[in-house]
Amino acid sequence: MGEPKPVQKYIREEKREKGVMETKPMETKPKRDLAMTMMPYEKVLAQSGGLVLTTHRTRVETQTQITSIMLEELCSCETRFASHPFLLILAGLFALGGLLKSGIGGGEEAITSGFVSALIFVAIYFATRKAVITLASAGARINLERKK
Repeated sequence: MGEPKPVQKYIREEKREKGVMETKPMETKPKRDLAMTMMPYEKVLAQSGGLVLTTHRTRVETQTQITSIMLEELCSCETRFASHPFLLILAGLFALGGLLKSGIGGGEEAITSGFVSALIFVAIYFATRKAVITLASAGARINLERKK
């Protein structure tokens, strides 16, 4: 491949002797190309968002970093489920509180508000649960959030 061509920007200069505006190209440094350079005989197998899986490596590109792991260096793959079980505990406490308050004399409103609050916490629990896939080598980790 050849050298990248410099990006041309144009500046306006005023010629004093004629009082005419003239537009000239201005040399600037070329922008750094972060595109993945393929190795010999490497083919892209799958691509999704910032993840690229090739016959030789896996690569993830985010706004802040680029991580690439050669497939022969891949040590482990892990799937974890990240959740917040304290939300289920809060749901149980609200349901129990509604039952206790209705037994003391809070009436039907206490049990209804307790169970509605418990259902909201259960819904938030299931909405925030996610699966995280981790690919690791000796020197790097790639964490991917699995889409539902």
